[in-house]
Amino acid sequence: MALPGSVASAPAQPGVEAALFKNLKDLHDAGVPLMTGTDAGSSDSTYVAPGASVHDEMLALVAAGLPVRAALAAATVNPTRYVSRYVSGVDATAAFKAGAPADIVLLDANPLEGIANIDKIHAVVFAGRWLGPKERQALLARAAALANGSP
Repeated sequence: MALPGSVASAPAQPGVEAALFKNLKDLHDAGVPLMTGTDAGSSDSTYVAPGASVHDEMLALVAAGLPVRAALAAATVNPTRYVSRYVSGVDATAAFKAGAPADIVLLDANPLEGIANIDKIHAVVFAGRWLGPKERQALLARAAALANGSP
């Protein structure tokens, strides 16, 4: 489900998508590590919603011809490696050690069997808080209402 304001709701730009997809595939084939991201909060982010846009980007990477594992890496391990390497004093890989706190997304289907399965979220553990299906639906409904201008 794309939230209002996600990349999927942005106006189409003829010819641009094919060129972007070709560039993404060429970069991947050349061994360039790719990362997902968001422009949310920038002055030109009218159509970008954090979270939803990362899912859109992962779907786009696969549509561009990248393997599913590469799309998953672009949203997980590649940003971690980048931060650990280029941000002074930060070891993002420390979060992957036994006993470290974790934010986890639990899916109802394996994303390796189809990238669209990233949208089949069952539950989320965030900052030690369990957000099961009922809690997630309430949060998504609230986010949609806010995106549509409801208080």
